[in-house]
Amino acid sequence: MNFLLDENFPKAASTVLESAGHQVFDFHRIGTIGSPDEAVMEMAVAKQAVILSTDRDFFHTLGRQYENHHGIVVIALRQPTRLAIIGRLE
Repeated sequence: MNFLLDENFPKAASTVLESAGHQVFDFHRIGTIGSPDEAVMEMAVAKQAVILSTDRDFFHTLGRQYENHHGIVVIALRQPTRLAIIGRLE
């Protein structure tokens, strides 16, 4: 499965996902930081990737605007530390 990490998602998630056999695209490396969420969605659609984000806007708004997306996983925590996000992902 392909995943695209939003710019707010910890880079350490790549290791977790790749060790499980998934392909990971990191917006930190292949996108432009500060890009609008629409650019992240368009990249995910082009790469046939599920978006991983901590941004609830993806779930509530953008997911409904792009019918052909491959999924969105939002990990929303009260205190979204890197370790907490990775723990939830695992």
